[in-house]
Amino acid sequence: MPNFLLNIHNSYHFDSDAKAFSILIAELQKKYEKVKTKKVPLSEFELIKTRYKVQIGRRIGLKNQSHHNCELLEVHYGFNYNQVSTYEMGKTISEFRTYPFFVFQHNTDLGHVIIRPETAGDKISELFNSIDIDFKKHKKFSFKYFVTSENSEKVRANMPDELLLYLKNVKGVSIELIDGFGLICNNKTISNDNGLTLSQIAFDIKEILK
Repeated sequence: MPNFLLNIHNSYHFDSDAKAFSILIAELQKKYEKVKTKKVPLSEFELIKTRYKVQIGRRIGLKNQSHHNCELLEVHYGFNYNQVSTYEMGKTISEFRTYPFFVFQHNTDLGHVIIRPETAGDKISELFNSIDIDFKKHKKFSFKYFVTSENSEKVRANMPDELLLYLKNVKGVSIELIDGFGLICNNKTISNDNGLTLSQIAFDIKEILK
């Protein structure tokens, strides 16, 4: 099970990431009003619980001028990769970093759906087992993003065209919607540029889904 209590002094955690997150919070508070966080079922999100040794740190509630709320999450997890050497067997290296995630509540009935960038592997897999939900009127979106849900008919019926039109011009974000809650992230580590950009995308999508 994921451990949702992040010790910021964990030996895996880069001090520079902790400082970068603090700087991002300060920058976001120049743009948004800080508000109390709400209870969000974080353990239900596949985009969180499938990460390697995931931990959740600070949570910051933010409100924009339209009075919409989103929460910034400090999410810490690892990537595994093999180190190749000419003189010895390759060994697995785990690199742990911190990433900004945003969560919000919405009122669009889509059930549980995941939207993520489509990979070359996805396109090959689709030749043998089609699980991607495509939208014929939004070919550019469907080319860029891989959409999965246990209820594809509900997704096709209730997915706002405005969201598909918006996402076709956005690169690299992953979105998960679960019964009135939404989560947005990407694979970029914590930084001002990434956090500020992702915050704007989160609030834009919150506005579309209401």
